[in-house]
Amino acid sequence: MWVKMNKIANQITLTFSVVFMIIMAVSLSLIYYFFASYRKQEFYQRLKDKTLTTFKLLVEQKKIDQDLLQVLDRNTINNLYDEKLLIFNEKGEITYNSVDDTPIHFPKNLLNVLQHEDDEIEYEEGEYEVFAHRFYDQNKAYFGIIKAYDKYGKNKLNFLGWLLLSIYLIVILIIFLLTRYVAKQITEPITMLSHEIEKIDFDKLPTAQIPLPQTNTEIFILASKFKQLLERIRQKVDFQRSFIQHLSHELKTPIAILVAHLEQTLPQYPQCKEILQYQINGLKQITDVINILFKLAKSQESSYKGLTLLQIDEIVFESFEELSALYPKAQLDFHISENIQDTTQMKLLADALMLKIAFFNLMKNAYEYAENKKIYVEIARKENILEVRFGNDGNTLSEESQKKLFQYAFRGENSKQVAGVGVGLTIVQRIVQLHQGSISYFAQDKYPQNVMLLQLPVHTN
Repeated sequence: MWVKMNKIANQITLTFSVVFMIIMAVSLSLIYYFFASYRKQEFYQRLKDKTLTTFKLLVEQKKIDQDLLQVLDRNTINNLYDEKLLIFNEKGEITYNSVDDTPIHFPKNLLNVLQHEDDEIEYEEGEYEVFAHRFYDQNKAYFGIIKAYDKYGKNKLNFLGWLLLSIYLIVILIIFLLTRYVAKQITEPITMLSHEIEKIDFDKLPTAQIPLPQTNTEIFILASKFKQLLERIRQKVDFQRSFIQHLSHELKTPIAILVAHLEQTLPQYPQCKEILQYQINGLKQITDVINILFKLAKSQESSYKGLTLLQIDEIVFESFEELSALYPKAQLDFHISENIQDTTQMKLLADALMLKIAFFNLMKNAYEYAENKKIYVEIARKENILEVRFGNDGNTLSEESQKKLFQYAFRGENSKQVAGVGVGLTIVQRIVQLHQGSISYFAQDKYPQNVMLLQLPVHTN
């Protein structure tokens, strides 16, 4: 459960972090994009202003000759890095050429376009920006083409890019840590509640408690509802235990009287000995089932005790002996695995009566569903686990039936001709669980086709 809560916290952290990362990335990218666009347009405007300023000095101020203008241009050349300026008259003849050696490679039809179509043309040539435009002086058209590298603007743009990236990484780290902290604060009460619920022992249900968290949020409401649910479960379980105990007590007396009466009647009617003995055995089995139900009810109240060191093969034979009294035609196909070298390897701590009831039910099921009325039993050992297999040659169960095999009152599709209410395997499963073992079913293509596998841990002290 803690792992699930941790996954919720991780999911909250990841979701909010990813969403914020996307929003932050888009926002900072837009800032960078608009600044880059502004830098480019501002630089084109500077190129345009440079062309017009140079033209004014060249044309409008007649007293300044071109040599002096180039001196001025040389002294102000650092205003634009790697600048090259060309000014053409309306005939396309160069009237001014800046002093630096930066070449301008422009399409041959560029002047033609300026003369007849566009007033301004902007484009990039590698790392340089080129600006061409048409302007007028005294009704005469002039054309300027200027090319330069925006060293300072691009340095600012690069600085802005690294600054935004640094801010992005720092903010993402802060948001991740902050979101992680908030997610932990949100899920911590749920985690604590799940820990308390996980610690509830069904065998100690009467004393189980769920502490309410010190908060007024929905977590408090959830804990309150769990506490109410626990109280209702406790009441139901107490009722079931009391009912089973009273029922066991009330049934034992009349059954004991019936058994005693039949045993007294048995010598008087020797011709009915077999029938009467069958009735006595059946009543004794009912008594054993009642005792088991009573023990199962008590085992839920406290840790299960009363285990003794048993020889597992002896329990198998005793169970089959009781089954033979009920089904004289039953046959036992018993095997001991080769990995068991000594009878001491078949000993374990268990409750003899409970284990006998479990084995009896499994043998009874194997017999009733067997085609040849033969019960297959094999005992094996794997390290500290004793495995007992109960099988027969009957029809195998479907996958759907296998899923419901240990449910109360479940009866498979192959049980139409077999009497019963379908609670035997449920009791067997509970007995095996009380012994900290497991029970499972599997089908195979060889004999025995149906196998019920019990795995019981070996505790010898």
